[in-house]
Amino acid sequence: MTSSNFFAQIMAPGGGIILIPFTRGVILCLFLLTVTVFIWGVARVNMAILGFLSLGMYIALGVFQTEYKKVMGGSSSSNNNNAVEGETSTTSTTKRRRPAVTSSKRED
Repeated sequence: MTSSNFFAQIMAPGGGIILIPFTRGVILCLFLLTVTVFIWGVARVNMAILGFLSLGMYIALGVFQTEYKKVMGGSSSSNNNNAVEGETSTTSTTKRRRPAVTSSKRED
């Protein structure tokens, strides 16, 4: 893969998803570093807070990644099943438009 192709994939809409595993790796390194410095006893309060925040970000990105995979995998498989069976994927509920406003209710 050339660097310009990789850059084009990242800059395309939704391309940031490609970087999530790398970002999780960097955040895991940050967590390990802050826990190590906490154990050494340097700026314990700061390292405890940073360790807590980095662990939370690592978990949040993991949850996002799994849910994104579920959504992307589920929507493509359901569309493929409908296409195979000859059904169209339309919603049963339709939005009704409100009637146009003809006069103002406010009297000045």
